[in-house]
Amino acid sequence: HILNGIIIAISTLDIQGQTHSNTDTSYKSVMKKSKGLGATVTGQVHKRVHFVLSSRTTIQKQHLTQRLRKAIKKKIPILDLQWLHDCEIQQQRIVDYAPYDLTPLAIQAQQEASSTDEKRSDAKSQEQEQNHNDEEIEIDEYAGWSEPQEFGCCCVCHENGDDNCKWCINCSITLLQKQKKKSSPQHKGASIDVVPVEEEKAENNEKKKDKKKKKKKDHKKKKDKKSSQ
Repeated sequence: HILNGIIIAISTLDIQGQTHSNTDTSYKSVMKKSKGLGATVTGQVHKRVHFVLSSRTTIQKQHLTQRLRKAIKKKIPILDLQWLHDCEIQQQRIVDYAPYDLTPLAIQAQQEASSTDEKRSDAKSQEQEQNHNDEEIEIDEYAGWSEPQEFGCCCVCHENGDDNCKWCINCSITLLQKQKKKSSPQHKGASIDVVPVEEEKAENNEKKKDKKKKKKKDHKKKKDKKSSQ
């Protein structure tokens, strides 16, 4: 028994889920021949396994089996079945396995399969993104402002009551505050240099805000009424 002490795993199925096209490459046939030469056959690929027997057909026709992937990961040589047949013929010594090594072919097949899967994944992602972009977007006519709104200045000086902020010299809010101060009893008789238009503009802004709030409130009532129905 020339293969005494040799542990072998087998992966020879041509197409996953189908029977072997050649009975000589079936799992049972290869296992029987391996054991006949003294080898130990295991169903798992672990670090004590010396070789994994396979074939070019198995590697080229499908994604690599789990046993072949594990062999690559654990750097266990993947040998062509012909090695086993030639060992059987020799009967005197173990044939050098280097000419029968299918590991480079298996690595190449694994890389090609990975590249193909990646391309498919990218194509699927692009298709999903395109479908998302093509979806019709429903526009709510009541969302946002229906016309330009002027909210005035938002400088912090208005919170502090500072009317002399150099950034808000012509600000409508500052001008309005100055006008109110100058029209108060303490400033009676003082000249008012504020343009009346600014006050009117501020009042118009308040009216627009109230109108917008009322419009949104009516819209909410309509939605509530529809949902209750």
